[in-house]
Amino acid sequence: MGFLQRCDVTSPSNGIGFGSHSGFSAALAARGGEPRWVSVSKRLFILKLRRLAKAYYDGNSFLRANVALSVILRLSPDDPRALFRRGLVALELDHLDLAIASFERSAASKPLNWNILVQLGQALTLNGEYAKARETLDAAHAIAPDSLAVLIALAHMYRRFGSAEEAGALLSRAVRLYPRSAAPLIAMGLNCLDRARKTDAIACFEKAAALAPDDPRPYYQLANAGNYTEANHPHIAQLQRLLGEKRLSRDDRCAVHFALGDAYDDAGHWDSAFQQYRRGNRLKKCGFDRGALRRGVDRRLRVFTKDYVESHAAFGDIERGGSLIFIVGMPRSGTSLVEQILATHPDVYAGGERNDVAQLANRLQSQSGVRNPYPACLGELSPEAIDAIAHCHVAKVRELSNGAARFVDKMPMNCFDIGLIAVLFPRAKLIHCRRDPRDTCVSCFFQDFAGCPWAYDMANIAFFYREYARIMSRWHSVLMGRIHEVRYEELVRSAEPVTRNLFRYCGLTWTDRCLEFHTTERFVDTASLWQVKTPLYATSVGRWKNYARHLGPLIGALGDSISREECGLAGLPASGARSADGRTRTANSSVNGSD
Repeated sequence: MGFLQRCDVTSPSNGIGFGSHSGFSAALAARGGEPRWVSVSKRLFILKLRRLAKAYYDGNSFLRANVALSVILRLSPDDPRALFRRGLVALELDHLDLAIASFERSAASKPLNWNILVQLGQALTLNGEYAKARETLDAAHAIAPDSLAVLIALAHMYRRFGSAEEAGALLSRAVRLYPRSAAPLIAMGLNCLDRARKTDAIACFEKAAALAPDDPRPYYQLANAGNYTEANHPHIAQLQRLLGEKRLSRDDRCAVHFALGDAYDDAGHWDSAFQQYRRGNRLKKCGFDRGALRRGVDRRLRVFTKDYVESHAAFGDIERGGSLIFIVGMPRSGTSLVEQILATHPDVYAGGERNDVAQLANRLQSQSGVRNPYPACLGELSPEAIDAIAHCHVAKVRELSNGAARFVDKMPMNCFDIGLIAVLFPRAKLIHCRRDPRDTCVSCFFQDFAGCPWAYDMANIAFFYREYARIMSRWHSVLMGRIHEVRYEELVRSAEPVTRNLFRYCGLTWTDRCLEFHTTERFVDTASLWQVKTPLYATSVGRWKNYARHLGPLIGALGDSISREECGLAGLPASGARSADGRTRTANSSVNGSD
């Protein structure tokens, strides 16, 4: 059962008492329908709940919003506005299946509402359903051909599925239709970045900032691009001025703090940068349940023993998953960099960060009809069921891979489910990216992550890291020799030999093109978007030292996670020589060293 369903107050086990509503309705129907006073009272109650759900949604209290919406939909199952709002809530909570189902039901009631179609199309895009997303967004475009929201959503869909030229044409039209709007320029900048045209991207963001000086989004992109190497840049003063605006929303204020943090970091003002990052993270209102994470790791450790994985992986077709490559590790450990390197190969399709494995885990119980929750339910699955689930997934990604022989899933959090991957896909390639824990954790804290509640507090980051290290230790002992490690510091130092070993492990022929991967034109939707489009620099190695005076609690909490062996730093220089643009370069400047 998913976490959204667990928050559904209509569940009979919740003790609130809405479970009897269906019986009440049946009794009323037998008496000829609801009395008028009941109908009026219900409408008023739904109206109040709708307002409450909107207030919770606007305040980022998404689980509470879902509770209110669940009550509405219990009383009025086809309410299109409640279905639409529940779709928005589900998107925020990364529950794509529920979002798509909600938007589809809402659209069935209002088929000509292009706004519903846009949201449905965006959810389908995120879920990798290209054909349905295009059909849905084309329908929205037919209804509202000049809508800015439609044009941008359609362009994003084309970007995500590798059609940057089509996206560019739509965005050019949007810029012409809305010459005073920053939104199409921001989208145009991101599309230019997909095509490795960094100079054009920066120009778009500069224009957007000039058009909308109170919009923090272009400044955030420019800060990520390393555009603010001097603390007296006029944009920094503008960002500081924005912080004084009372009307600035919480999300925008948060973005301003992170942009200022990046700007001060580029300018070498470490204390000011850390202060801004800390303020940005404090604005993130999202609880992190350490106990839930630890219990989840414990459950996996109990189930996925060496004997268990070996016996279950032998079920059915033992060649399952030979076309799949999974890249795992902590966020900011080099996973995007490794994916970008692999994406340069003509036999590889880079699928980005996908939720497929998490969705497989969530569906195992319902698909197989077993009683135990994941991962214990795996023990009750037949070999035929395991085969069917695995082959269904392989067929799904084959449709997305444009004929490429290998498909890359770069979801870092799959590190918690390598046991499941090993059972379902015995021949899949598993790549584990590792980096100095201090650099990894600091980089997480400095990133404006969405949906990572553990990343907003140093103590929580250290706890999360230790749980990640604990479960990865199990996978390495269970799957001895099957997991290929790429250490970030070694990749930065010795790009070609590390990359050759990577290609050899994946069964890929060597191509010199991989050393020029920052020129590869492809959609990247991660925090390392700018870095993977940039030649190699080594300032990220040992970056934590710039902030050492602030990191005592973090380093203490990491404890024995920090060692010279763990960091892979033997023989590496403490720092590099800065080039004219302020970044540290190595001898081979054609390969990127992004986070």
